[in-house]
Amino acid sequence: MRLKRHPRRLATVVAAAGTSVLVAAGLVIGSGIGSAAQGQLVQSYSCSFPLIGNQTVTVDIQTEQPDTIVAGTFTPPLAITAVSNAGATATQGLRLVGATQIRGVARATSTVKGPGSQGNMTVQVPTEVPLQPIPPVGQDLVLNASGSAPASASTSPAPPRSR
Repeated sequence: MRLKRHPRRLATVVAAAGTSVLVAAGLVIGSGIGSAAQGQLVQSYSCSFPLIGNQTVTVDIQTEQPDTIVAGTFTPPLAITAVSNAGATATQGLRLVGATQIRGVARATSTVKGPGSQGNMTVQVPTEVPLQPIPPVGQDLVLNASGSAPASASTSPAPPRSR
């Protein structure tokens, strides 16, 4: 069964919440080359949903990113995964309107702070919530999403980190 307008909007809101901080989770642009580092960020949001009102959504965001990048070179695109938990009330609301599956697409805008005197950079991160079953009433609505932050570059090296 394909979802009606409101459940699709729910998927988009949850995906957007998940991706709004993906890039801000950290690009460290420096003057050397390093190995990849696992990045993880867990965030909680209060999101307004149709029919069910404000709900707390928790998002666990993970990516692998370079420790450092040579100034003037591009990072690789960063693969991102996000697991959003919108809670049992979201499941109940979707089941109430007869939904059995959910999917969506979101394009979240994030701001990446540049090193040194370089200004902030606005980055759009598209993510996709693939077709997933809606759990039975009483279980949390957990949505998996994935996407890729675009390659980016800094023209100036980061200031040295204090140890």
